[in-house]
Amino acid sequence: MGPHSQGQFNLLIWEPYATIFWVQFRIIFRRFDRDRLVTRHILRARE
Repeated sequence: MGPHSQGQFNLLIWEPYATIFWVQFRIIFRRFDRDRLVTRHILRARE
């Protein structure tokens, strides 16, 4: 086994973790963005 095949093996292991990380990041970011928009709307309604 050469170093090239070893690198592909490591990439196959790492890829699912990277995907999970990005999905979690997007969910958190959307939640934060939604909360920010709701807060802005409430503050405008009070004026």
